[in-house]
Amino acid sequence: TREEAGPVVLGVEAENRLGAVSRDTRTVRVAAGALSVTSPDDRFPAALEILLDMSGSMRERISDGRRSRRKVEIARDVLRDFVRSVPDGRRIGLRVYGHDSPVRDRNCRDSRLLFPLDAPLDKKGREYLSNLLDNLHPSGWTPIAFALRAAQSDIPIQKGRRAGVIVLVSDGDETCGGDPCAAARDLARETGGDVRVHVVGFRLARKEKARGALRCIADATGGVIMHADDGQALDAAIRSAVRVSYRVESRDGARTVGTGFINGPALAVPPGDWRVVTATLPVVTKDVQIALDRPTRVDLRLP
Repeated sequence: TREEAGPVVLGVEAENRLGAVSRDTRTVRVAAGALSVTSPDDRFPAALEILLDMSGSMRERISDGRRSRRKVEIARDVLRDFVRSVPDGRRIGLRVYGHDSPVRDRNCRDSRLLFPLDAPLDKKGREYLSNLLDNLHPSGWTPIAFALRAAQSDIPIQKGRRAGVIVLVSDGDETCGGDPCAAARDLARETGGDVRVHVVGFRLARKEKARGALRCIADATGGVIMHADDGQALDAAIRSAVRVSYRVESRDGARTVGTGFINGPALAVPPGDWRVVTATLPVVTKDVQIALDRPTRVDLRLP
């Protein structure tokens, strides 16, 4: 990031995004303008699956505010609160990996669907899902590619196609020799781009290899990559991921410069002429002009 142009506020360190999930909001200078995309029609995905890392590294203790807590404890609390906030009638699933086998077993097929997407959420289902979260204990290896392929099959077929959102929460890299990026490309091709994977990297500040692999998953599926270092940031990321996403591309569609969420944090976009394209069917597009000296807001109606 170069120091030029006017100050903008970054809310995550992050992947060229403004305001994207972190408590550490700070002012820096970047050669980009701020784009906000809003809509009164923002909605919950047709199907939402949480793909949660339960490998051994989730036992690690980190600073969460003024307390030291295990990452798994933070994730359980955040997801439990999120589930309680999901309205009745929505479809939400939970798949974990690294949960069933200890590290010594080197189980690279350790992924299990704990709560399927086959019925709309109700009070009983919400209580059952919360109890599942309470009983999660990190244990094994990190077969991200295997789990991602399994999660693709979890998304139900509706009107002849799979459509929905997978939110992958991971604190590290693939440890089973799989290729998560290739798995993501396969998912995008086989679902026609109708299943997107939004990725939350949990406490990945010094894990460049993991950050690159997770970024590739999001990019390959038209998703958004976010980073969280504590419970507050993780909560913000999960809640952002249920919004409709969009991408910003060149007018000819040849180059994508960023992805974000409608009604979410502002996005850092290079100055120039671009096009906003929503992740909806049918897509909604809007041409925008980004300048360094003023924020840009786009209001859309969604189908």
